[in-house]
Amino acid sequence: MENKRRISKPVKIGIIAAAVALMAGASVYAAAGGGSAADIGEAKAKEIALGQVPGASQENITKFRKDVDDSRQEYDVEIIYGGYEYDFEISAADGTIFDRSKDIAEGYQHSSSADSTASDRLVTETATPEPQTQAAQPSQSYGYASSADIGIEKAKSTALAQVSGASSSDIVKAERDYDDGRLEYGIEIYYGGYEYEFEIDGATGSIISKDVDRADYYD
Repeated sequence: MENKRRISKPVKIGIIAAAVALMAGASVYAAAGGGSAADIGEAKAKEIALGQVPGASQENITKFRKDVDDSRQEYDVEIIYGGYEYDFEISAADGTIFDRSKDIAEGYQHSSSADSTASDRLVTETATPEPQTQAAQPSQSYGYASSADIGIEKAKSTALAQVSGASSSDIVKAERDYDDGRLEYGIEIYYGGYEYEFEIDGATGSIISKDVDRADYYD
């Protein structure tokens, strides 16, 4: 009768342990950026954030960027709606919301009424009190007096036109802000190993400043 070699139990355990260690090492390597990792994408990250703020839309996203925190890729999303500022940190791998916060948006004050959205009022020096039967519409102006506004999408396209070959997926930051009372959009693009930063006039669409540097992100 032909003899068959049997693998002893300790050897089997050793083989299994080595396989588990190898799989774990591969997972850590991928998580640290050494291998390709899943990415939910810009559109999905925005959708997840907007889903946490009922009534808000794409126009209410005032800041969006992809970042790396402790070797973990995430999307940072800021939404201003109903007189409040909402900030989210969302996992780029699976859409998990790591952190979220809600604060009163700059330029707003809220009453103690149960329905604070209906009672929000813009804080301006020349503001005229509205009748109690009318509700203010704070979400239309992000907490500032209304004026000409090209919109964040137009600001993005203006910046992209300055970076040949870049697309919306290369935009890592799109921020709406005021500087000395002037509406501005801050757009940051990573493309071809370079970081492009633009300040765009929110009323006219003209480029106030442009800065180009070698991107550390690609080193």
